[in-house]
Amino acid sequence: MADPPFSKLDLISCRNVLIYLTPLAQRRVIETFHYALSAGGYLVLGESETVGEHTELFGVVDKKQKIYSRKTTAALPYLRAAADPQAGKATLAPPPRQDAAGPADFQREADRLVLGRYAPVGVLINDNLDILQFRGRTTRICRRR
Repeated sequence: MADPPFSKLDLISCRNVLIYLTPLAQRRVIETFHYALSAGGYLVLGESETVGEHTELFGVVDKKQKIYSRKTTAALPYLRAAADPQAGKATLAPPPRQDAAGPADFQREADRLVLGRYAPVGVLINDNLDILQFRGRTTRICRRR
């Protein structure tokens, strides 16, 4: 739950795992799944599981089979490191909710779009070399000529 090991996935299947987690851990995992999936990617959950309150992140594809698709949101959720005083490690924290979009929101979204396309990729780490956040596509691209 501290950081997603992959990003831009087309499918995540998590069957009958979430039911064993606390509500806070479930929220964090669902937010991490949203971050890790590519646009339009699919999330498959177990028959006793749901995306819960995160209907803004996932749309229902097949209710009976518990198949959801990743939504692109106006204010994209992001993974933000927050100090966990008990564990002394970084954990995921949801972004602050805002009632209305203001000029700062449009500036932030413009920055996100420009940086996503033109900035180099990177990984944000802490002093213990724990990965806190991925910036851009960090997978190795093999090109054959």
